Amino acid sequence: MSVPITRRTLREARSLLLMCLLVCGGAWASSRLSLAVGTVSCIWIANGIISAFILTAPVGWTIPLFVAGQVTSMGVDLVLGNTFYWACWFAVCNSAEVLVMLLSLRHFDRRSEVTSKRAMWRIAFFGLFLGPLTAALLAAPAVRIMEGRPLLEALRIWFLADALGCAATLPLMLFLLTPEKRNTRAAGALVVDIACGSLLVAVALAVFWQTKYPLLFLLFPPLVAVLFRFKLAGAIYGTSVVVVLAAAFTAEDRGPFALFPGATPTERVMLFQIFGLVIFASCVPLGFSIEDRHRLEGTLKQANQKLGDLAVLDSLTGVHNRRGFDASMESEWASARASGGDLSLLYLDIDFFKRFNDTYGHQLGDDCLRAVAGTLVESVRGTGDCVARYGGEEFVILLPATSAASARATADRIAAIIQDLKIPHRESPFGIVTASFGIATVRPSNDGNPNGLIHLADNALYAAKQGGRNRIETTYEPERLPPIPGTDPQCPIALVM
Repeated sequence: MSVPITRRTLREARSLLLMCLLVCGGAWASSRLSLAVGTVSCIWIANGIISAFILTAPVGWTIPLFVAGQVTSMGVDLVLGNTFYWACWFAVCNSAEVLVMLLSLRHFDRRSEVTSKRAMWRIAFFGLFLGPLTAALLAAPAVRIMEGRPLLEALRIWFLADALGCAATLPLMLFLLTPEKRNTRAAGALVVDIACGSLLVAVALAVFWQTKYPLLFLLFPPLVAVLFRFKLAGAIYGTSVVVVLAAAFTAEDRGPFALFPGATPTERVMLFQIFGLVIFASCVPLGFSIEDRHRLEGTLKQANQKLGDLAVLDSLTGVHNRRGFDASMESEWASARASGGDLSLLYLDIDFFKRFNDTYGHQLGDDCLRAVAGTLVESVRGTGDCVARYGGEEFVILLPATSAASARATADRIAAIIQDLKIPHRESPFGIVTASFGIATVRPSNDGNPNGLIHLADNALYAAKQGGRNRIETTYEPERLPPIPGTDPQCPIALVM
């Protein structure tokens, strides 16, 4: 029976093929660099690539990725001239290093999991120290036999090469293989991003290509710029680029590490390796600190925004409270006075709300207030419109640049929607929850003040309540509300002056 090939299976198969290609290229490049300086291992990047792919792949693909990675790495060793025996032994050493990392590090699904403080410390200890040390302890006797080096020197060479290789590739590949939420960046910011990255690459090429001057200090200004521009991602990408370029040119007897007269290839490689590890040990924690500070600033900004919202919002209904309304009124009054436009205010009161609370309880009373507040918010769409709870069951709606006729139309619509809620109220003569409205419209002048507008709307609301409630009072000719189903048509619920 054939097994259907899913899209996910194809995606993981492509990942396996990509890993094999990268491991093949990385192992070949690392071996060529070693041969260029007389079989001294500069850097070994294959294990970091294999570990990153396995740590980000589905669990079912762990063994295929592990086997494929090690077989590819061993194949490169055979092609470059190692005997089958030594290639197998080095594959065992590399496998031990990868296994230490896989057994000690958790699976990563998202970028945020990689950049957590706990994950970074575990990557540093198990991926950059314990894993390479395990492989070095296994490989050192073989290196001593093959090259006749002292055991401690062989141990140091293998450990530094693997540690530096994992530092250059493991965090980098984890970053590349874990998805991140994409943020849209402005064209200007994107240009600055490209300029920072290009500057670092150009300076690194210049520093490590030439053979006259020890110009390592030139790397730090662009590297710091990348750190502050991209934070932790900049630290990982930037240091990886610098170390890879340094390894390639050092192997070709170029760059600052080739300027030591009388230094052996082993000594030059050791200086390069120490430089690379110091760069990582300096830049990655700094990048993490910048990232952590940026994250903390974002959290504080959100907390301050939330506190600011709580200061101007009513906790029960979610609309503005008295303080929020006062601030909005002050701003819109000044704007209307400057533009010479109208400013309208709707002042409404839920009819017989005390009786509602006494009859149905405060819990249902709160539900009623929330329902009415939601209706008000949905009924006003202007960018400057402000809905606020002004008192217990009183609400106000500030309508900038709104004429008296438009304000009246808004009040008619809101009154009808509140009736359509059909919230039962047996202690009301209308049988359901209704509201009374007072409308005031003014054209602010230099000798007026916002309190005058509130006073006019309050007087209109008082007239509506005195006139029998469920009414809209305004200085303009009112229109009638549709009768409430199930009520006496003669009941005085029409909106009149």
